[in-house]
This record gives sequence, structure tokens and C-alpha cells, in this order.
Amino acid sequence: MLSDIHDALTNPEPAMLGRRQVGVEDMVEWGQPASLAMDQLCSPTRDLAGLFNGPTTPGIDLDARLIVFDLTRLPREGEAMPLLMSVIGPWLRYAWIKGGDSIKRTLIVEEAWHILSHRPVARLFEEFVRYGRRLGLSFWAILHHLGDLMVEEAPEAAAILKLTATRVLPRTLRRSRR
Repeated sequence: MLSDIHDALTNPEPAMLGRRQVGVEDMVEWGQPASLAMDQLCSPTRDLAGLFNGPTTPGIDLDARLIVFDLTRLPREGEAMPLLMSVIGPWLRYAWIKGGDSIKRTLIVEEAWHILSHRPVARLFEEFVRYGRRLGLSFWAILHHLGDLMVEEAPEAAAILKLTATRVLPRTLRRSRR
């Protein structure tokens, strides 16, 4: 777990670096930038505590055709969403979606307006839409109002809309007066 790495960075033991003995002071100094960043993720009093520092959900099948990431408890603003997506995105692209296998997968992104506002995520999802057939992937982006997409911040989100083959745009029906 991350807390083990954090502990090793903040309380290192002397070690050999090649043929040179490295003392605790040097190890702490070298590990300080990483330990400060990891403190955000490991310290129970910090905003990002628990985001990555915990066991994987028991029984989860990471090779399943459908995996749900429930992001509803993440704050809408701040570092949590981009940080989490920087981990989930490459995992989706290079571990879950395996080029050449015959498994058809479905990726459903609810509250897509929020996630697609982050440019690196929008870039990845644009790739999913462009090459979905080749990747064996059906990509669904669900958002309630098109106007919520911040296409100025992530032009790739607008490209996703242009590339989308099927759009469902329900409208509110008004009651007729009789």
C-alpha cells in the first residue's frame, strides 16, 4: 500500500547505492519530495486520504466486461478527480482494453460533463470513440445538458460529440392543458 512506501521514505534505513553506503539523512532528503506528495494521499487528515491507500475491493474482477468506478463521493473541484483519472485512464487503455483480444467491453461514463472537462481524460476518451470498433469498445458518455461540457477547456470533448454515431437527446414534455 502507499502508506508502506510513505513510511519507507520518511523512516528509511541505511542502504547501499552501488558500492557506496548511503546514510539515513541522505535517504530522507532524496525521498522528501515524494514523501510530501504521498502525505496528501496517506495522511488521514488530508483531502485525498483513502483515494489510493487501501485494499482493492474484495471480489472485483478486473478483467470483467463491465467495471464500475463510483466517483460520486469525490469532490467536484480540486485535485481528486484529475488525480484519480490519471490512474484510471491509463489502466483502462493499456490493461483493461487489450488490443487483439476478442472481448467486447462497454465503458459508461456518467456525469461525463465533469470528467470530460479535464483535457487529458477527454483526449483518452476521444481515442476510445475514434478507435472503439478496433478496440472492441462501446463508449457511452452520459450528461444531462450539453451546455455543461466545457469545450473551451477541452476541445476534445467537442470532437467526441462530432464523432458520436448515436445521440439520445430527450426533451421535457409539457403537459397539455385541456
